[in-house]
Amino acid sequence: GISRSTASAFAAACLLNPERDEQSIARQIRAASPSAFPNRLIVTLADQALGRRGRMLRALDTMGPGNMSVEGRPFRVEID
Repeated sequence: GISRSTASAFAAACLLNPERDEQSIARQIRAASPSAFPNRLIVTLADQALGRRGRMLRALDTMGPGNMSVEGRPFRVEID
């Protein structure tokens, strides 16, 4: 779960929480997993589909790349 699944989780969290700030969701994902690196294409498509006007991509940029020296581990993020 480093790229595609993490992007899908980010998109789902944004979909299920339309009033929640994208930055806070991205920070929560980063806190839960230092290796998380959401796939940019999936996040771009989700941002457009959800009408987030680039906010998801900006949150992704703020999140930065995952720490690839850390072995990917499953993680959980509360979405409410």
